[in-house]
Amino acid sequence: GTGAGIRISGSQRTNKLEGDSAWKLLIFEIKIDEPSREVELIAELRAKAGTVYFREDSLKLVRVRK
Repeated sequence: GTGAGIRISGSQRTNKLEGDSAWKLLIFEIKIDEPSREVELIAELRAKAGTVYFREDSLKLVRVRK
């Protein structure tokens, strides 16, 4: 994947933000089938040049029960 995005360690990224812009909302949904499974979330930039900022105070993890 190119651009900035979020993924789970060891998996492919399915989201991306590219180009210059103001703050944007990025949603990344995951499904955990094993309640005790630990996952590591990776916030990254894949580009030849540039900078990305992820606001720490805006990162949220929400549990959704279906």
